[in-house]
Amino acid sequence: MRFQYSLESVLEYRKKIEDSKKDKFMNANKQLIHETSVLTDIEEHRNQIREDLKAKDTFSIQEQKNYMQYIMSLEKKMEMQKIRVSDSKRRCDLARGELVKAQKDRKIMETLEGKELDKFNYDLKRREEIEANEMASINYIRRKNMKE
Repeated sequence: MRFQYSLESVLEYRKKIEDSKKDKFMNANKQLIHETSVLTDIEEHRNQIREDLKAKDTFSIQEQKNYMQYIMSLEKKMEMQKIRVSDSKRRCDLARGELVKAQKDRKIMETLEGKELDKFNYDLKRREEIEANEMASINYIRRKNMKE
C-alpha cells in the first residue's frame, strides 16, 4: 500500500502560486535596484557638475546661468527619481508580503501532508500488528488442534 496525499493538487497549486510570487518579488526587487542606481547616478552627476563649477576660476554670466539651470534640472530629475524609488520600494514591499503569505500557505499544506503521512504510517503499522496477531492466533489454534 502506497501513501497518496489527498490534497496533492492543492499543494502543487500553492507551490505554483509561491513560485509566481517569488518571480514577482524578484522583478520588483530588480526594479528597485535599478531605480536606486539611476538616482545615485543623477546625484553623482549633479555633484560632479558642482565640483566643476567650483573649480572654474572665471566664467561668464551666461555660463553661470546655464550651470544653474542645468543643476536645477538635475535636482528636478532627482526628485522625480526619488518618487520612482519610493514607488518601487512600495511595490517591492507588497510583493514581499504576498510572497511571505504564499510561503505560509504552502507550509500549511506541507504540514498537513506530514500529519496525513504520520496517520497513514500509524494505521499501516496497526494493520500489520493486527495481521501478525491473527497469524499468531491461527498458528496457535493449528498447533493446538494438531496435538489433539
